Amino acid sequence: ASVLLTLGIMWFLFRSRTGLTLRAIGDSHDSAHALGKPVLRYRYAAVVFGGAITVEVVVMWNAFNYYSHPFDCGNGHSDNFVVTNDGATGQLRWNVRQGSTLKAIYSGSTTDLTLGIRHHIVTTVVGTTMKSYIDGVLKGTKTDGWEPTTMTRSNCYIGKSNDANSGYLSGEVSSLKLYSGAMTQADVTAAYIAHLPACAQGGSASICAMRSTNAVCTTSA
Repeated sequence: ASVLLTLGIMWFLFRSRTGLTLRAIGDSHDSAHALGKPVLRYRYAAVVFGGAITVEVVVMWNAFNYYSHPFDCGNGHSDNFVVTNDGATGQLRWNVRQGSTLKAIYSGSTTDLTLGIRHHIVTTVVGTTMKSYIDGVLKGTKTDGWEPTTMTRSNCYIGKSNDANSGYLSGEVSSLKLYSGAMTQADVTAAYIAHLPACAQGGSASICAMRSTNAVCTTSA
């Protein structure tokens, strides 16, 4: 499903008139405006999203600052959806707000995230089911959640929060992807494997850790 979605997005951006216009506005909005393109209309349409959604992020924490967000997208501290560590711990938290009311899902342990290691994180919501995955493993499920409201979100951040009381991310975000719809476990597994260093993809004999600089690989006997 994720492969078909990726192919569809590529076709839209590189083959359709709307997609080509959107890319042109991203490259140079002044030039697109000079050609008579409705720049503001396209910008508005490009940031309106909600409903069933997947956030896929590869992130490394160097310190667990207080609610340090790899990703936060909303209108101030409302109608946002957030991927963060919980408090000052290594527990993953996935929030979806409708207005000022919050639905949150937590991973199972305050040690699920490890400092200095790049984690592949996927959070999904479809209908009332919210899920979170760390390194390909399902870590949390909530069946009374909700989807983000479909709307324009004016404040989307990488590495910081819409909440002034939350800390900045001390670490790095090396990849961030948003998908319309919820990834399945098979999709998450495939995405996790794709992010591993090449030595980790050769079978059980290769063991790799996604660490702060280069992959550390060993071979079992």
